[in-house]
Amino acid sequence: MKQDQKELFLSHVKKTDTCWIWTGAKSRHGYGATSINNPKKNNRGAHRASYELFKGDVPQDKLVCHSCDNRLCVNPDHLWIGTPKDNSQDMTKKNRCQKGNNHNRAILDEDKVIYIRFLCDNGFKKPEIANFFGVDPDTIRLIARRKLWKHLPNLTIPPERKETKKITEKLEYNGITHYMKDWAKMMDLSRTTLRKYIHRDGWELTVKKYYHG
Repeated sequence: MKQDQKELFLSHVKKTDTCWIWTGAKSRHGYGATSINNPKKNNRGAHRASYELFKGDVPQDKLVCHSCDNRLCVNPDHLWIGTPKDNSQDMTKKNRCQKGNNHNRAILDEDKVIYIRFLCDNGFKKPEIANFFGVDPDTIRLIARRKLWKHLPNLTIPPERKETKKITEKLEYNGITHYMKDWAKMMDLSRTTLRKYIHRDGWELTVKKYYHG
């Protein structure tokens, strides 16, 4: 049975001289996803499935980490078991080697990281920030604690984003001024959603889209 699972798994793999590239489904964070060899039949990390198929069981409280930093790699020789702390320390260590925009697999850039710091410092939920930027929540937590991108200046508010201070104050449009909670009610949005739209699109564009008063 396990041999059949291995063959099925490998039918979704393209082997290179180094990595085994997963060609099947992918998660929103860019990792391979599969239900192969999973008793629950739901999708999980293809790298975790690979480790279990070719190496052995993985404890429930442990992660399967990459030594190659290729999220789509499922080569069992490139996988190792660690705790969330181990994984975070590994990320931090590797970030010291290649900083910021020069990292050959950087999803974020320096402007985005400064903005993420601002969002974290102002109470936005880290999983929501991670989803918005398409990165892992652990990455957001490390950025918030200044453990990643440590070479950047510790700015409180990005210069080009100073207008976002308004989201905690009164907002004005066409001579009409209300507090955030009142604008959200009139637009039939939650305050969290309205705040997110303002950060993404700016106040003027948001109010034009959703306010029909």
